[in-house]
Amino acid sequence: MSYRGLVTSKISPELFVFMKTKTYVCDINQSLVIMKSMLFTLLLVVLSLQMMAKTNGSTSPVDLKGLFNDKLQKSIVEDIPIRAEISGSEFLVLSFEAPIMDMTITLYKDGVMVIQKSLSVSSGDTETFDLTLWGMGEYSLKFTTPRGTDVYGDFRLE
Repeated sequence: MSYRGLVTSKISPELFVFMKTKTYVCDINQSLVIMKSMLFTLLLVVLSLQMMAKTNGSTSPVDLKGLFNDKLQKSIVEDIPIRAEISGSEFLVLSFEAPIMDMTITLYKDGVMVIQKSLSVSSGDTETFDLTLWGMGEYSLKFTTPRGTDVYGDFRLE
């Protein structure tokens, strides 16, 4: 049986394909083993990436306490417009819900100052600090302004 230069065997057509000058043998079992191993490897990669995404994507809030002075009204605001959370035990993420001028952020690890940064922020701004430089331990976070704001919070990295 011939189809434009392609001849197939009548004995087992799925295993042999004859071309004009070459013969190719297809071992179906070997192909299945290769496909199974590729599928298994892909499954392992996807599961490990999913586990990494779950651990890295976890956040835990830092409870902030203290007094916040509003710059416009010069009065004490009961709700602190600063949110702090630990992202995946690697980053400290600060979110600001109101504009704050001339604020100083100080971070202590085990009682020793590791970061002190002065800045002004707008509503909706975020600030991120990499905690991998200092590792596990007890941390204290403090926000101060010249107008009397004194907000603080403690957290622990394990």
